[in-house]
Amino acid sequence: MRQHKYAIVILLLFFRFIFISQTISTKIIVDSKTKLPIEFVNIYPESKKINLLSDRFGSFKINADLDTKIYIVNKTGYYIKSFSKADLLKLDTVFLVEKPFDLNEITIISKKLEECVKDKRFYVQDYLVLPNYDFLIITYKINIEGFEVSYYKKDHGVTCTKKFKTEYNQHLFKDCFSNYHLVTNACSRQFYFISDTSFDFLPAYRKTYFDSTLSRIVLRIDSQVIYRFERPSLTYKGTYFKTDFHSPFMTYVSVYNNKKTDLYTAVYSKEMRDMIQSEISDSQRNNEYTTTVGSRANSVQSTEASNSFFIETIVGPIYSPIFLRNDTLIILNFQEDNIVFLSRNGIILKTVKMDGISKYHQIQAYYDEIANRFYVTQTENDRHMIKRLNVYTGKFERTIGLERPFPKNIQIVNNRMYFQVKEHEWDDTSYIYLQNL
Repeated sequence: MRQHKYAIVILLLFFRFIFISQTISTKIIVDSKTKLPIEFVNIYPESKKINLLSDRFGSFKINADLDTKIYIVNKTGYYIKSFSKADLLKLDTVFLVEKPFDLNEITIISKKLEECVKDKRFYVQDYLVLPNYDFLIITYKINIEGFEVSYYKKDHGVTCTKKFKTEYNQHLFKDCFSNYHLVTNACSRQFYFISDTSFDFLPAYRKTYFDSTLSRIVLRIDSQVIYRFERPSLTYKGTYFKTDFHSPFMTYVSVYNNKKTDLYTAVYSKEMRDMIQSEISDSQRNNEYTTTVGSRANSVQSTEASNSFFIETIVGPIYSPIFLRNDTLIILNFQEDNIVFLSRNGIILKTVKMDGISKYHQIQAYYDEIANRFYVTQTENDRHMIKRLNVYTGKFERTIGLERPFPKNIQIVNNRMYFQVKEHEWDDTSYIYLQNL
Protein backbone atom coordinates (compact mmCIF):
# COMPACT_ATOMS: atom_id res chain seq x y z
CA MET A 1 0.00 0.00 0.00
CA ARG A 2 2.82 2.35 0.94
CA GLN A 3 4.60 1.58 -2.35
CA HIS A 4 1.33 2.40 -4.11
CA LYS A 5 1.29 5.81 -2.46
CA TYR A 6 4.91 6.50 -3.43
CA ALA A 7 4.16 5.56 -7.04
CA ILE A 8 1.19 7.92 -7.11
CA VAL A 9 3.27 10.78 -5.69
CA ILE A 10 6.03 10.19 -8.25
CA LEU A 11 3.48 10.13 -11.06
CA LEU A 12 1.92 13.36 -9.84
CA LEU A 13 5.32 15.05 -9.70
CA PHE A 14 6.13 13.73 -13.17
CA PHE A 15 2.90 15.06 -14.70
CA ARG A 16 3.37 18.36 -12.87
CA PHE A 17 6.85 18.65 -14.37
CA ILE A 18 5.47 17.93 -17.85
CA PHE A 19 2.71 20.48 -17.34
CA ILE A 20 5.15 23.18 -16.20
CA SER A 21 7.52 22.45 -19.08
CA GLN A 22 4.63 22.85 -21.50
CA THR A 23 3.57 26.22 -20.04
CA ILE A 24 7.07 27.75 -19.83
CA SER A 25 8.68 28.42 -23.18
CA THR A 26 12.25 29.64 -23.91
CA LYS A 27 12.85 32.20 -26.67
CA ILE A 28 15.97 33.89 -28.02
CA ILE A 29 16.33 37.49 -29.23
CA VAL A 30 18.83 38.24 -32.00
CA ASP A 31 19.90 41.11 -34.21
CA SER A 32 18.09 40.84 -37.55
CA LYS A 33 21.26 41.76 -39.47
CA THR A 34 24.11 40.05 -37.63
CA LYS A 35 22.00 37.16 -36.25
CA LEU A 36 23.89 37.60 -32.96
CA PRO A 37 22.07 37.31 -29.62
CA ILE A 38 21.09 40.58 -27.93
CA GLU A 39 21.62 40.70 -24.20
CA PHE A 40 19.55 42.54 -21.59
CA VAL A 41 16.46 43.19 -23.72
CA ASN A 42 13.36 44.23 -21.77
CA ILE A 43 10.23 42.10 -22.31
CA TYR A 44 7.14 43.24 -20.46
CA PRO A 45 3.33 43.20 -20.77
CA GLU A 46 1.31 46.35 -21.41
CA SER A 47 0.38 46.47 -17.73
CA LYS A 48 4.12 46.51 -16.83
CA LYS A 49 3.32 44.38 -13.78
CA ILE A 50 6.25 42.09 -14.57
CA ASN A 51 9.52 42.70 -16.36
CA LEU A 52 11.60 40.03 -18.09
CA LEU A 53 15.19 40.48 -19.19
CA SER A 54 17.09 38.46 -21.77
CA ASP A 55 20.38 36.99 -20.53
CA ARG A 56 23.80 37.39 -22.15
CA PHE A 57 22.86 34.67 -24.65
CA GLY A 58 19.72 36.58 -25.68
CA SER A 59 17.33 34.02 -24.17
CA PHE A 60 14.35 34.52 -21.88
CA LYS A 61 11.44 32.40 -20.62
CA ILE A 62 7.73 33.15 -21.03
CA ASN A 63 4.93 31.57 -19.02
CA ALA A 64 1.90 30.75 -21.18
CA ASP A 65 -0.36 30.68 -18.10
CA LEU A 66 0.08 34.38 -17.32
CA ASP A 67 -2.98 36.51 -17.96
CA THR A 68 -1.25 38.74 -20.50
CA LYS A 69 -2.45 39.61 -24.00
CA ILE A 70 0.37 41.77 -25.36
CA TYR A 71 4.15 41.63 -24.79
CA ILE A 72 6.48 44.54 -25.64
CA VAL A 73 10.12 43.93 -26.56
CA ASN A 74 12.32 46.97 -25.99
CA LYS A 75 16.07 47.58 -26.29
CA THR A 76 17.85 50.93 -26.66
CA GLY A 77 19.10 51.35 -30.24
CA TYR A 78 16.47 49.00 -31.72
CA TYR A 79 12.90 49.44 -32.89
CA ILE A 80 10.33 48.49 -30.26
CA LYS A 81 8.27 45.40 -31.13
CA SER A 82 4.99 44.17 -29.68
CA PHE A 83 3.53 40.66 -29.91
CA SER A 84 0.34 39.03 -28.85
CA LYS A 85 0.98 36.24 -26.38
CA ALA A 86 -0.25 33.67 -28.89
CA ASP A 87 2.13 34.92 -31.61
CA LEU A 88 5.10 35.12 -29.22
CA LEU A 89 4.53 31.56 -28.02
CA LYS A 90 4.71 30.31 -31.63
CA LEU A 91 8.15 31.88 -32.17
CA ASP A 92 11.50 30.34 -31.32
CA THR A 93 13.47 33.45 -32.27
CA VAL A 94 12.61 37.14 -32.01
CA PHE A 95 14.42 39.39 -34.49
CA LEU A 96 15.05 43.04 -33.56
CA VAL A 97 15.91 45.63 -36.21
CA GLU A 98 18.60 48.14 -35.29
CA LYS A 99 17.39 51.73 -35.48
CA PRO A 100 19.46 53.66 -38.06
CA PHE A 101 20.97 56.89 -36.84
CA ASP A 102 19.77 58.88 -39.85
CA LEU A 103 16.14 58.23 -38.91
CA ASN A 104 16.70 60.15 -35.69
CA GLU A 105 17.60 63.40 -37.45
CA ILE A 106 15.65 66.39 -36.22
CA THR A 107 15.21 69.96 -37.36
CA ILE A 108 17.85 72.27 -35.93
CA ILE A 109 16.31 75.11 -33.98
CA SER A 110 17.48 78.66 -34.59
CA LYS A 111 18.57 79.30 -31.01
CA LYS A 112 22.34 78.95 -30.93
CA LEU A 113 22.87 78.26 -27.23
CA GLU A 114 20.42 76.91 -24.72
CA GLU A 115 20.42 75.42 -21.23
CA CYS A 116 19.60 71.70 -21.21
CA VAL A 117 20.05 70.73 -17.58
CA LYS A 118 20.16 73.62 -15.17
CA ASP A 119 18.56 73.08 -11.79
CA LYS A 120 19.62 75.05 -8.71
CA ARG A 121 18.82 72.03 -6.51
CA PHE A 122 21.79 69.99 -7.75
CA TYR A 123 24.98 70.14 -9.80
CA VAL A 124 25.82 67.89 -12.76
CA GLN A 125 29.01 65.89 -12.45
CA ASP A 126 28.71 63.70 -15.56
CA TYR A 127 26.13 62.90 -18.25
CA LEU A 128 25.34 60.88 -21.38
CA VAL A 129 22.99 61.87 -24.22
CA LEU A 130 20.51 59.08 -25.02
CA PRO A 131 19.20 58.29 -28.54
CA ASN A 132 15.91 60.08 -27.75
CA TYR A 133 17.87 63.19 -26.61
CA ASP A 134 17.10 62.60 -22.93
CA PHE A 135 19.98 62.35 -20.45
CA LEU A 136 21.51 60.05 -17.91
CA ILE A 137 23.15 62.30 -15.33
CA ILE A 138 25.25 61.99 -12.18
CA THR A 139 24.39 64.73 -9.72
CA TYR A 140 25.51 65.79 -6.27
CA LYS A 141 24.54 68.36 -3.68
CA ILE A 142 26.73 70.47 -1.43
CA ASN A 143 27.15 69.10 2.10
CA ILE A 144 25.22 65.91 1.22
CA GLU A 145 27.05 62.59 1.32
CA GLY A 146 27.23 60.49 -1.84
CA PHE A 147 25.81 61.09 -5.32
CA GLU A 148 22.71 60.33 -7.37
CA VAL A 149 22.18 58.85 -10.84
CA SER A 150 19.08 60.14 -12.61
CA TYR A 151 17.07 59.92 -15.80
CA TYR A 152 16.43 63.47 -17.00
CA LYS A 153 13.82 64.48 -19.57
CA LYS A 154 14.21 68.00 -20.90
CA ASP A 155 10.54 68.92 -20.55
CA HIS A 156 9.91 67.07 -17.29
CA GLY A 157 13.17 67.10 -15.36
CA VAL A 158 14.26 64.16 -13.22
CA THR A 159 11.93 61.16 -13.59
CA CYS A 160 13.96 58.38 -11.92
CA THR A 161 16.79 58.46 -9.36
CA LYS A 162 19.12 55.96 -7.67
CA LYS A 163 21.23 57.06 -4.68
CA PHE A 164 24.75 55.95 -3.70
CA LYS A 165 26.49 56.80 -0.44
CA THR A 166 29.50 54.52 -0.03
CA GLU A 167 31.12 54.70 -3.50
CA TYR A 168 33.14 57.41 -5.22
CA ASN A 169 35.16 58.27 -8.38
CA GLN A 170 31.97 57.77 -10.35
CA HIS A 171 31.45 58.32 -14.07
CA LEU A 172 29.15 57.21 -16.90
CA PHE A 173 30.27 55.11 -19.84
CA LYS A 174 28.69 54.01 -23.13
CA ASP A 175 30.24 50.92 -24.68
CA CYS A 176 30.38 49.97 -28.35
CA PHE A 177 27.39 47.64 -27.87
CA SER A 178 25.17 50.67 -27.08
CA ASN A 179 24.95 49.69 -23.42
CA TYR A 180 25.29 52.27 -20.66
CA HIS A 181 27.27 51.81 -17.44
CA LEU A 182 27.82 53.49 -14.10
CA VAL A 183 31.46 53.02 -13.08
CA THR A 184 32.75 53.72 -9.57
CA ASN A 185 35.93 53.01 -7.61
CA ALA A 186 34.76 49.51 -6.73
CA CYS A 187 32.52 48.20 -9.48
CA SER A 188 30.53 48.78 -12.62
CA ARG A 189 26.78 48.44 -13.20
CA GLN A 190 24.95 48.29 -16.50
CA PHE A 191 21.75 50.25 -16.98
CA TYR A 192 18.62 48.69 -18.36
CA PHE A 193 15.59 50.78 -19.20
CA ILE A 194 12.18 49.86 -17.83
CA SER A 195 10.47 52.61 -19.84
CA ASP A 196 11.36 55.91 -21.53
CA THR A 197 11.45 57.59 -18.11
CA SER A 198 12.93 55.00 -15.74
CA PHE A 199 15.83 52.59 -15.40
CA ASP A 200 17.41 50.06 -13.09
CA PHE A 201 20.78 48.33 -12.83
CA LEU A 202 21.94 44.81 -13.56
CA PRO A 203 24.03 43.16 -10.83
CA ALA A 204 27.32 44.95 -10.19
CA TYR A 205 30.65 43.45 -11.21
CA ARG A 206 34.21 44.38 -10.27
CA LYS A 207 35.88 47.49 -11.61
CA THR A 208 38.95 45.46 -12.59
CA TYR A 209 36.84 43.47 -15.05
CA PHE A 210 35.54 46.69 -16.59
CA ASP A 211 39.05 48.13 -16.88
CA SER A 212 40.42 45.03 -18.58
CA THR A 213 37.55 44.49 -21.03
CA LEU A 214 34.81 47.02 -21.80
CA SER A 215 36.86 50.17 -21.30
CA ARG A 216 39.38 48.95 -23.89
CA ILE A 217 36.88 47.83 -26.56
CA VAL A 218 36.38 50.75 -28.94
CA LEU A 219 34.34 49.35 -31.85
CA ARG A 220 32.06 46.48 -32.76
CA ILE A 221 31.64 45.44 -36.40
CA ASP A 222 29.08 42.63 -36.57
CA SER A 223 30.79 39.77 -34.70
CA GLN A 224 34.21 41.44 -34.72
CA VAL A 225 35.39 43.71 -31.91
CA ILE A 226 38.34 46.10 -31.89
CA TYR A 227 40.14 46.97 -28.69
CA ARG A 228 42.94 49.35 -27.78
CA PHE A 229 46.17 47.81 -26.51
CA GLU A 230 48.64 50.10 -24.77
CA ARG A 231 52.06 48.85 -23.82
CA PRO A 232 53.42 49.58 -20.33
CA SER A 233 54.98 52.96 -19.68
CA LEU A 234 58.73 53.40 -20.04
CA THR A 235 60.99 54.29 -17.13
CA TYR A 236 64.15 56.33 -17.65
CA LYS A 237 66.68 56.10 -14.85
CA GLY A 238 69.18 58.92 -14.66
CA THR A 239 72.15 59.14 -12.34
CA TYR A 240 70.12 60.69 -9.55
CA PHE A 241 66.50 60.59 -10.72
CA LYS A 242 63.88 58.37 -12.33
CA THR A 243 61.08 59.44 -14.75
CA ASP A 244 58.14 57.45 -16.15
CA PHE A 245 57.14 58.24 -19.74
CA HIS A 246 53.99 57.19 -21.56
CA SER A 247 54.36 54.24 -23.90
CA PRO A 248 55.46 55.39 -27.37
CA PHE A 249 53.22 52.72 -28.98
CA MET A 250 49.48 52.09 -29.14
CA THR A 251 47.92 49.24 -31.14
CA TYR A 252 44.37 48.49 -32.27
CA VAL A 253 43.68 44.76 -32.18
CA SER A 254 40.81 42.94 -33.92
CA VAL A 255 39.20 39.89 -32.28
CA TYR A 256 37.11 37.60 -34.48
CA ASN A 257 36.27 33.96 -33.76
CA ASN A 258 38.71 34.06 -30.80
CA LYS A 259 41.52 35.06 -33.14
CA LYS A 260 43.51 38.25 -32.50
CA THR A 261 44.95 40.32 -35.34
CA ASP A 262 46.88 43.59 -35.08
CA LEU A 263 45.13 46.22 -37.21
CA TYR A 264 47.15 49.38 -36.76
CA THR A 265 49.92 50.70 -34.53
CA ALA A 266 50.44 54.40 -33.82
CA VAL A 267 53.78 55.68 -32.53
CA TYR A 268 55.23 58.98 -31.42
CA SER A 269 56.41 61.08 -34.33
CA LYS A 270 60.14 61.58 -34.88
CA GLU A 271 59.73 65.17 -33.73
CA MET A 272 58.19 64.01 -30.46
CA ARG A 273 60.85 61.34 -29.92
CA ASP A 274 63.57 63.94 -30.45
CA MET A 275 61.90 66.26 -27.94
CA ILE A 276 61.74 63.49 -25.34
CA GLN A 277 65.39 62.58 -25.85
CA SER A 278 66.37 66.26 -25.61
CA GLU A 279 64.39 66.63 -22.36
CA ILE A 280 66.15 63.59 -20.87
CA SER A 281 69.58 64.85 -21.92
CA ASP A 282 68.91 68.36 -20.54
CA SER A 283 67.62 66.92 -17.27
CA GLN A 284 70.71 64.76 -16.89
CA ARG A 285 73.12 67.64 -17.61
CA ASN A 286 71.30 70.08 -15.32
CA ASN A 287 71.15 67.50 -12.56
CA GLU A 288 74.84 66.68 -12.80
CA TYR A 289 75.75 70.37 -12.74
CA THR A 290 73.57 71.42 -9.82
CA THR A 291 74.56 68.44 -7.66
CA THR A 292 78.19 69.59 -7.83
CA VAL A 293 77.39 73.10 -6.54
CA GLY A 294 74.15 72.70 -4.57
CA SER A 295 71.79 70.37 -2.79
CA ARG A 296 71.39 67.01 -4.49
CA ALA A 297 67.92 66.47 -2.97
CA ASN A 298 66.62 69.81 -4.25
CA SER A 299 68.12 69.14 -7.68
CA VAL A 300 66.45 65.73 -7.98
CA GLN A 301 63.10 67.13 -6.85
CA SER A 302 63.30 70.01 -9.32
CA THR A 303 64.26 67.67 -12.18
CA GLU A 304 61.39 65.27 -11.52
CA ALA A 305 58.89 68.14 -11.27
CA SER A 306 60.14 69.57 -14.57
CA ASN A 307 59.89 66.20 -16.30
CA SER A 308 56.40 65.60 -14.94
CA PHE A 309 55.23 68.97 -16.30
CA PHE A 310 56.78 68.20 -19.68
CA ILE A 311 55.18 64.75 -19.89
CA GLU A 312 51.67 65.88 -18.94
CA THR A 313 51.52 69.16 -20.91
CA ILE A 314 53.61 68.39 -24.01
CA VAL A 315 53.94 64.65 -24.54
CA GLY A 316 50.80 62.95 -23.27
CA PRO A 317 49.73 59.40 -24.18
CA ILE A 318 49.33 58.37 -27.82
CA TYR A 319 46.05 59.78 -29.15
CA SER A 320 44.92 58.28 -32.47
CA PRO A 321 41.14 57.69 -32.20
CA ILE A 322 39.43 55.18 -34.48
CA PHE A 323 35.91 55.50 -35.94
CA LEU A 324 33.64 53.39 -38.13
CA ARG A 325 32.00 55.18 -41.07
CA ASN A 326 29.85 52.88 -43.16
CA ASP A 327 32.16 49.90 -43.77
CA THR A 328 35.43 51.81 -43.43
CA LEU A 329 37.64 52.27 -40.38
CA ILE A 330 39.03 55.78 -40.08
CA ILE A 331 41.98 56.57 -37.80
CA LEU A 332 42.99 60.14 -37.02
CA ASN A 333 46.71 59.86 -36.40
CA PHE A 334 47.51 63.22 -34.82
CA GLN A 335 51.12 62.24 -34.20
CA GLU A 336 51.87 62.12 -37.92
CA ASP A 337 48.99 64.38 -39.09
CA ASN A 338 47.55 61.51 -41.16
CA ILE A 339 44.00 60.29 -41.75
CA VAL A 340 44.19 56.55 -42.37
CA PHE A 341 41.40 54.61 -44.10
CA LEU A 342 41.31 50.88 -43.34
CA SER A 343 39.15 48.00 -44.50
CA ARG A 344 37.52 45.82 -41.86
CA ASN A 345 40.44 43.42 -42.29
CA GLY A 346 43.00 46.12 -41.51
CA ILE A 347 44.14 46.73 -45.10
CA ILE A 348 45.16 50.36 -45.60
CA LEU A 349 42.97 51.75 -48.39
CA LYS A 350 44.46 55.24 -48.47
CA THR A 351 46.12 57.90 -46.35
CA VAL A 352 45.22 61.58 -46.40
CA LYS A 353 47.48 64.30 -45.00
CA MET A 354 45.71 66.35 -42.36
CA ASP A 355 46.07 70.11 -42.03
CA GLY A 356 48.61 70.76 -39.32
CA ILE A 357 47.09 71.03 -35.88
CA SER A 358 49.20 71.65 -32.82
CA LYS A 359 49.70 68.35 -31.04
CA TYR A 360 51.16 70.11 -28.02
CA HIS A 361 47.78 71.34 -26.81
CA GLN A 362 44.69 69.49 -25.67
CA ILE A 363 43.04 67.78 -28.67
CA GLN A 364 39.84 65.76 -28.80
CA ALA A 365 38.19 64.24 -31.88
CA TYR A 366 34.48 63.46 -32.31
CA TYR A 367 32.37 61.71 -34.92
CA ASP A 368 28.74 62.77 -35.27
CA GLU A 369 27.27 59.44 -36.42
CA ILE A 370 23.94 60.96 -37.40
CA ALA A 371 25.27 63.91 -39.40
CA ASN A 372 28.34 61.94 -40.63
CA ARG A 373 30.72 64.73 -39.67
CA PHE A 374 34.05 64.80 -37.88
CA TYR A 375 35.09 67.50 -35.43
CA VAL A 376 38.23 68.34 -33.50
CA THR A 377 38.26 70.50 -30.40
CA GLN A 378 41.39 72.32 -29.31
CA THR A 379 42.42 74.58 -26.47
CA GLU A 380 45.03 77.25 -27.02
CA ASN A 381 45.81 80.06 -24.60
CA ASP A 382 42.52 79.41 -22.75
CA ARG A 383 40.60 79.77 -26.03
CA HIS A 384 38.24 76.89 -26.84
CA MET A 385 37.29 76.16 -30.44
CA ILE A 386 35.87 73.34 -32.50
CA LYS A 387 36.85 72.64 -36.11
CA ARG A 388 34.92 70.58 -38.65
CA LEU A 389 37.23 68.17 -40.47
CA ASN A 390 36.75 66.84 -44.00
CA VAL A 391 38.43 63.44 -43.74
CA TYR A 392 38.61 63.06 -47.54
CA THR A 393 40.64 66.23 -48.08
CA GLY A 394 42.29 66.58 -44.69
CA LYS A 395 41.13 70.20 -44.53
CA PHE A 396 39.36 71.93 -41.67
CA GLU A 397 36.31 73.43 -43.33
CA ARG A 398 34.95 75.50 -40.49
CA THR A 399 36.06 76.86 -37.12
CA ILE A 400 33.42 77.53 -34.48
CA GLY A 401 33.99 79.40 -31.25
CA LEU A 402 32.36 77.92 -28.17
CA GLU A 403 29.71 80.15 -26.67
CA ARG A 404 30.76 79.48 -23.07
CA PRO A 405 34.31 79.43 -21.63
CA PHE A 406 36.00 76.39 -20.11
CA PRO A 407 33.68 73.67 -21.47
CA LYS A 408 34.22 70.03 -20.57
CA ASN A 409 32.75 66.63 -21.44
CA ILE A 410 31.74 67.59 -24.98
CA GLN A 411 29.34 65.24 -26.81
CA ILE A 412 28.17 65.86 -30.40
CA VAL A 413 24.90 64.37 -31.63
CA ASN A 414 23.12 65.37 -34.85
CA ASN A 415 24.80 68.77 -35.34
CA ARG A 416 24.24 69.52 -31.67
CA MET A 417 27.14 70.01 -29.30
CA TYR A 418 26.44 69.33 -25.63
CA PHE A 419 28.93 70.31 -22.95
CA GLN A 420 29.25 71.00 -19.26
CA VAL A 421 30.31 74.39 -18.01
CA LYS A 422 30.57 75.96 -14.60
CA GLU A 423 28.18 78.76 -13.83
CA HIS A 424 30.93 80.41 -11.77
CA GLU A 425 34.62 79.59 -11.79
CA TRP A 426 34.84 79.84 -8.01
CA ASP A 427 32.36 77.04 -7.26
CA ASP A 428 31.13 73.70 -8.62
CA THR A 429 27.89 74.87 -10.23
CA SER A 430 28.21 72.72 -13.33
CA TYR A 431 25.30 72.47 -15.78
CA ILE A 432 24.70 71.09 -19.31
CA TYR A 433 24.40 73.42 -22.29
CA LEU A 434 23.58 72.86 -25.96
CA GLN A 435 25.17 74.75 -28.83
CA ASN A 436 23.94 74.16 -32.38
CA LEU A 437 26.73 73.70 -34.92
